[in-house]
Amino acid sequence: MASQSRLLLIFVKDPIPGQVKTRLAADIGHEKALAVYRELLAHTRRLAASVDAHPWVWYGNRVPENDLWSEAGFERTLQTGDDLGERMELAFADGFERGFREICIIGSDCAQLTAEILTDAFDQLTKQDAVIGPAQDGGYYLIGMNRLHAGVFRGKTWSTDTVFEETVADLQSANLSIHQLPTLSDVDHASDLRGTFLESYLTSESDMKDILDKLNHGDKRSLEGVEEVLAMAESQPELLPVLFDGMYDPRPLVRMRAADIVEKLTKKNYSLLAPFKDRLIGDLGKFRLDEDTQMSIPILLGRLQLEGNEVPLVVDNLIDWLYDTPKKFVKVFCMQSMVDQALKHPWLLEEVEMIVQSQMEEGTNAIKARGRHLLKAIDRYRTKTKDSQ
Repeated sequence: MASQSRLLLIFVKDPIPGQVKTRLAADIGHEKALAVYRELLAHTRRLAASVDAHPWVWYGNRVPENDLWSEAGFERTLQTGDDLGERMELAFADGFERGFREICIIGSDCAQLTAEILTDAFDQLTKQDAVIGPAQDGGYYLIGMNRLHAGVFRGKTWSTDTVFEETVADLQSANLSIHQLPTLSDVDHASDLRGTFLESYLTSESDMKDILDKLNHGDKRSLEGVEEVLAMAESQPELLPVLFDGMYDPRPLVRMRAADIVEKLTKKNYSLLAPFKDRLIGDLGKFRLDEDTQMSIPILLGRLQLEGNEVPLVVDNLIDWLYDTPKKFVKVFCMQSMVDQALKHPWLLEEVEMIVQSQMEEGTNAIKARGRHLLKAIDRYRTKTKDSQ
């Protein structure tokens, strides 16, 4: 359960084509800009879910019937007020009226924002009067306070490069103590995508096609193009989203090899999968039916950092997949992923252990060998947990 004293206000827009990221659209086109904003929304939702604070989403245009926020059970409200400052002031006022003691507000434009920065912001509000995160463009990506100081939201020309300085001056003139967070960049222009998980949107359509075309040669038993593209992606991390998109390519060879490369790229750094978690989970039914990617997808599922209802959803799909597939190696990978998730969510251990044991009773030598390895991993976890108590 989220903290009863901390409130995270999240200002968003419903992603309507042509109405979001208009400045970015001037650089990369409306279709890509819309896709970028959807990714930013998913990133912001993951952050909100990982912080010990009650999340409250405020929409600037309309509140849709269903979206990624409603699916996660977040509280949702339509913004009111004549300008951005008044809308933020009213949101803070509502939060304090409901009894929250530390309140922070963020938008959905900052790809560089992390859970650690958000947590630090709330922690600082137990010691300081206000906290603020400056943006590179002269605004701010976060402001927080432990009681309402309405003056900081008034008399500003919003979306200009003086907003941060003017806001700090207002806080200082009220003799408030302030903690300043790291300076980050909002995503407003194409240049803001560089160095973030969104960098692949700078890759042209022709470049993306050339990369995926390299994977469409030979037959399924060959590795033609795989080593070349893998080497490219290892030196250019911004290609990972291109390869993830390749898992949806209409060409079977491309789907199979793209999935294989994504699995190899994320083997040493599971966090690289975080931007793609929602798509992986949302398309589980599709992937289960795709013979060309099903050797890699179960492995990726075990690497995801799941939360809340995502855990039973993914594990239940892995169980169904395990029992439905006739392919022994897919069975092995499903077992491995279930154990990987159970070690992160121990309440699953007993059920998963029983499933592994049942598969070993009737399975092939490969399944029995992997099963013994997985059961030992569970035993080691239990021994380690018992010793630490």
